[in-house]
Parts: sequence; structure tokens; C-alpha cells
Amino acid sequence: MNAMMKAVRAKAEQDKKFRDSLSGTGNKLLYENAPKDWNWGIGSDGRGHNYLGCILMQVRDELKAGTLKAR
Repeated sequence: MNAMMKAVRAKAEQDKKFRDSLSGTGNKLLYENAPKDWNWGIGSDGRGHNYLGCILMQVRDELKAGTLKAR
């Protein structure tokens, strides 16, 4: 999970379009709609761990707080 967090942070730092899209979600809950993935996504029944969604929301919060800066 650490590697994915680093990757999403790096993408947010380097890609303005991604940053803007992520910030544009406001405070909405984000879900990785991956029917066959119960870890990174929500799985086919919506009860998966949604680790990617959680990482995206954490990075969004870091952007809002100013602890993650664009390069």
C-alpha cells in the first residue's frame, strides 16, 4: 500500500490535470469501482476494502491542507 501512496502523491505533485480533478471532488467519498478487486476496489458486491479510494481521499486532503505541493 505504501508504494501506491507514493505513486498517487507523485502523480498529484506532477500532474496539474490530475490535481485539479482530484481537488474538484470536494469532500465526496471516492470509490475504486473494480468489480473483481476486493482490496484496491469495492469488489462486485460493494464491500471491498477500497484502498485506492482511501488513498485518493488522503492525497486530496493533503492537497487541501497544503502539505503536498506541485512540482
